Amino acid sequence: MTSKSFLALGLVCISVRASAQVLNPGFEIAGASPTNAADWTVDQAVGGPVYAIRTNDNPHSGSFNFEVRLASTGGGPVVEFAQSGIPVAGGTTYPFTFYADAQSGSAGYNAQWRVLWNTGGDTGYQGFTPSNNAYALISNSVVAPAAATSATIYFHFAGAAIPSQSATIQIDDVSLGSSGGTTGTSGNTNRLPVFITPGVGICWFASNSVTYQVQWSSAQAGASTVWNNLGSPIAGNGATNTVFDPAGPPHNFYQVLSIQ
Repeated sequence: MTSKSFLALGLVCISVRASAQVLNPGFEIAGASPTNAADWTVDQAVGGPVYAIRTNDNPHSGSFNFEVRLASTGGGPVVEFAQSGIPVAGGTTYPFTFYADAQSGSAGYNAQWRVLWNTGGDTGYQGFTPSNNAYALISNSVVAPAAATSATIYFHFAGAAIPSQSATIQIDDVSLGSSGGTTGTSGNTNRLPVFITPGVGICWFASNSVTYQVQWSSAQAGASTVWNNLGSPIAGNGATNTVFDPAGPPHNFYQVLSIQ
């Protein structure tokens, strides 16, 4: 018969986890060509003379930015570019920020952003207003649904169906999950924003060849306390073992069992 004995909990460590967010947020890294931005895709570029490119014409920070040109010879031009697979933690509120600049003479256009969650649901298309010939910080807040694990960011631009009106709009330093700022500084092209997931790390000295089970409860230990397993049993490593629990209440108390 396998027996279990209580192991006194040696240490509860307050921990954080960081996960990569928007890749290539300052458009510093080229894709298949110098005018393509790695990790970003142009989903639509229709209408009449229209383009969406990575360029070094007017970066907010670093050496590059993304530029959309809208002009028309008839039907209204449309450009949409996006990044998908951005990791998120369900139920978390994220700042969503970027910088936008409309070059002098830009007229007759609509600029919008959208965040779509992998579990369904989205923010809808939200309008924003770039500054005239200067970068403006566009700052918003979005909440990931409880089951969401990733997001897709869209930027959508529609021009006027009027040949006399055109627009050149520039975007830089896109951030989901941090407070914004200059994320594309030259010399740091692999720099990534992060989001922080709070949680608890349960730490104890674990002997070699001993199996342990971490458990949690909503109430302090007593005769009627119900304990629930946190993950699967793990083998001791002869040093300090740590199990991370990102859940909050009712995970209020923890214990570790050694399985002899």
